[in-house]
Amino acid sequence: MATIYTVGHGARSSEALVSLLREAGIATLVDVRAFPSSKRHPQFSRQNLQAALAQAAIAYDWQGKALGGYRSVPYPEHMKGEPFRAAAAALATRPGRICILCAESNPDDCHRSHIADWLATRGHKVVHLLAPGATREHAVHPQEDLWRDV
Repeated sequence: MATIYTVGHGARSSEALVSLLREAGIATLVDVRAFPSSKRHPQFSRQNLQAALAQAAIAYDWQGKALGGYRSVPYPEHMKGEPFRAAAAALATRPGRICILCAESNPDDCHRSHIADWLATRGHKVVHLLAPGATREHAVHPQEDLWRDV
């Protein structure tokens, strides 16, 4: 089974994010933000982030349409759709090390923890990149059965 990484850009610089991804040996960053832009942190707008990653030889893939969260639909409901299931299943079959990106630094405050639950309940190891030299293996939400049928 694949090991999949996650990271939140938070208020870091793009250089700090790239350094964290390099430290983990990430080949592809999968952006799961529904709207990949930030007024507060313009370095993480889709174009700027993609350019910074290209300079670091890290591939960029936006999957926000299928894996992003929308306020109009509770995320567990969104997860029941075929676009989510297909995109989430594809994460585990991608070549090289991949990392899921969203905005929140703490994975517990982010919809990527739901994606991590979905992956972990299917046997994949998920590791959250927190800071240089600091990672945490994902622990499935106590209501893990919520994700088994999604």
